[in-house]
Amino acid sequence: MAKDKVASLGTEVSQSKPKMAKKMQELNKELIVDKTFVHIPGSPSNFILGPCFKTVFPPELSSLYPLAEGEKLLLHSVQPDWLKGKHMYSWPSNGRSWIDWVDRVEKAKGEVWKSADIYDAIQLSKNAIPKDENLLFAALCYWSFSTNSFHFRIGMMGPTVLDIVALTGLRPHGEEVSSILGMAGSTCHFPQHGTIYHNSIVYNKYLDVSKAETDVTQEEHISFLFTWLSQHLFCDSSVNMIKQCTKLAFVLASGRKLALAPFLLSNLYHGCTEIIMGRFMYERGPFWILQFWLQSYFPEFRPATLDNCTFPTYGYPLAEGVLRRKSFEEYLLFFHKCTSRTISQFIPFSSRKFGPVWFKKSLDPDFQKLNKPELQDIWASYLIARDLPYSILLDESLKCKSGVEHYSPNQFARQFGMTQAVPFHQSANKLPIRRKDFQSADYTEETESRFVQSKRKFSFIPFDTNPSSTEFFDSWWSTYIRTRDKTVIDTLRKISTQVMLLHNMKRKYEGDSIPLQSSAQQDEPIQQKNLNEAAEKIPTTTLCKKMKTYSRKLSPGTTSAIPATSAFPTSCTPANEDRTEADIQVSAVTPISASDKDVEEVTVSPSLDNTRSKASDISQPPDCPLKFDNLEDFFSRVSGKIKCAESLGFSADQSSPIDDKKSTTQKSTPSAEMLATAKGDIKRLLLIPSQVMLLPGNCSALSAALSVQAGAPDLSAERALALEKLKENLPHFSLTMRRAKKDQEEYYKKVSKQVLLIDELTKDQELYTNLKDSNDKLEYKISKLEARLKAAKTKREAIQKQQLSLAKNCSGKFNALDDMEAELPVLKEMKELADWDVARLEESLSDFKSKIIE
Repeated sequence: MAKDKVASLGTEVSQSKPKMAKKMQELNKELIVDKTFVHIPGSPSNFILGPCFKTVFPPELSSLYPLAEGEKLLLHSVQPDWLKGKHMYSWPSNGRSWIDWVDRVEKAKGEVWKSADIYDAIQLSKNAIPKDENLLFAALCYWSFSTNSFHFRIGMMGPTVLDIVALTGLRPHGEEVSSILGMAGSTCHFPQHGTIYHNSIVYNKYLDVSKAETDVTQEEHISFLFTWLSQHLFCDSSVNMIKQCTKLAFVLASGRKLALAPFLLSNLYHGCTEIIMGRFMYERGPFWILQFWLQSYFPEFRPATLDNCTFPTYGYPLAEGVLRRKSFEEYLLFFHKCTSRTISQFIPFSSRKFGPVWFKKSLDPDFQKLNKPELQDIWASYLIARDLPYSILLDESLKCKSGVEHYSPNQFARQFGMTQAVPFHQSANKLPIRRKDFQSADYTEETESRFVQSKRKFSFIPFDTNPSSTEFFDSWWSTYIRTRDKTVIDTLRKISTQVMLLHNMKRKYEGDSIPLQSSAQQDEPIQQKNLNEAAEKIPTTTLCKKMKTYSRKLSPGTTSAIPATSAFPTSCTPANEDRTEADIQVSAVTPISASDKDVEEVTVSPSLDNTRSKASDISQPPDCPLKFDNLEDFFSRVSGKIKCAESLGFSADQSSPIDDKKSTTQKSTPSAEMLATAKGDIKRLLLIPSQVMLLPGNCSALSAALSVQAGAPDLSAERALALEKLKENLPHFSLTMRRAKKDQEEYYKKVSKQVLLIDELTKDQELYTNLKDSNDKLEYKISKLEARLKAAKTKREAIQKQQLSLAKNCSGKFNALDDMEAELPVLKEMKELADWDVARLEESLSDFKSKIIE
């Protein structure tokens, strides 16, 4: 069913592409500038990257671009728990064996790799690239597979050929990787070792060989390149990709210079299309390069690395760094709120610190002025819009189809340091469908020939890097974003709420380590503030900022009136001072207020006393030694514990109350108007939140005012009794409130800890599932190896039997030889006598001949 839905969605969007192409072709050329370098009036060294629209975007194209008809971003349907249980398995994995194999083959074939410009990319595969699934999943929610671009608030962005070159060192120019190359004859069979695409057989064979002192054969080199291409570069183990990598391995082994960067980019585009249409259920492709791209253009997510200027390419520090992980929701909201990029962030590779020599020269303004042929080829590959093949398989039986993905660099002008206008998006080969499967060589030849013609017309013009956009583009894109946001506002609100809850819980959890302050230390600054400011005039944010400066030291043997996890030490840090109104509404809870009626007896409930008597540490599980045999039972219990905890329904309502306002008392000025002043003080103090009113300082002020007011001559008996009872019970109220708040905070800390523990347990359980899958795969490989080992032992026994039989045969021959050697002296003497007889016979015959013949 899922595949049927994917197919139907792809069909719906594909049907809109002919409409778009037809309308594009019918447009009046007066609306479009059909050039790569479009001059900007008054700026001779700055250019718009075309083709682009001039000043008008035809209304009839609004339903087709920038989103195709029927297409929706995943952003429209994402849910907070949508990705639970989903993982990205297409990822390069390396081990000691792979690194050893790279080092072994490098010694013999390193110069061939350098000649083909694949040396740096192969060496990059020795790094264990850390995977940030949340970053990839969140970014792909903004991916449009009709334009092969991210639809961020700042505009369209996406990987380009230049980005692939900078990150990997692969060539953008040279022999094109297309179905023409795929049709070239190349045997896929080894004389003794079977077909190359039996990956496991070839790979395991040469892992054993790598530890020996044997020479690297051409067969091993091809097997190595095939493994690198399929498992470490394209990360695709499908049958078609295996066949493609087979052909590419044969070509690269001969040192031919292939333009692998556009081919890798096209496979990345196609992988993004498949994972989006499959809603993260089907994924294969080089997503590691997409993670590198995101970390390069958004340094907020860049791994922590050491400052080292010796990296071969820009991908190395990203592969070796330590990730700064965030949740999926945090990444998603970042992309939604990101409204700008700096110049250096739009062109992260302009420093030319890393990369091949020809790459650094291509970005060097002085070298660009020389305008050499190689420079023309490099920038033509960067800037010309065209169809890039992601599959090069094509045979006469039509069982294999060649496919293309469209590359539109004019959508990413700022990433080249140029000015972004409204791009004219059209397939370079003017085919009716951008993403097409070819079953004939005619289509592929047409695609390649059009690129060749475009390259002939292309003329590179040196320009100053100044990433910017036109007012026309800004207006057009902001209109699109506003329309889009109207349909995703509910989704983003759910995500925002979850992120804020997570932040609040993390702050409470981290607040456990903040030392408590004594009652006297806390009350003193508040009382001083009460003498200077009126409670109702103090804004919440101002009070929070001022409370930051107060001392928070703990005296021995003292306790705090306000627990350490209250709002002040956690939510009033500089990073959170500018919280939005929505943030405050989510994190705030209605303060507790005391009743005005039941004031005669105030006692602490037994349940609160019982809560305080419980230990605060996390309880340890009973002794149960873990062994490999009982891991399944253990993680089954973990899963049950997680479900049980989640069934309790911890939510925002159980977060710690945050006091929105803190209040103070007015000055008490001894004067003739004391009664009026006391009355005003009582009114103000009774109107502020109960939690603030019952602070010791405020209680003292209220008690003093009550004493003054109780002496009023015109006071009724009922009012006088109420004043007296309130004054009498104020200490009890204050003590109860402080103890209740402490118990509440203890509960909230426990809840926040439990939520974090559930999250950690869930992640650990997912990790265990991944490890279990890996273990099952290894068990399968081990069983195959054991079967091969058994077969090898059987073959060895047969060989040993043959050796024994051969030894028996040789034994008889050996004995016969001994007998001959014993007879040889006698035979030698007989031979000498025979020689003497022959000589005498010859002499006699010679004598007779001389006498008879005259």
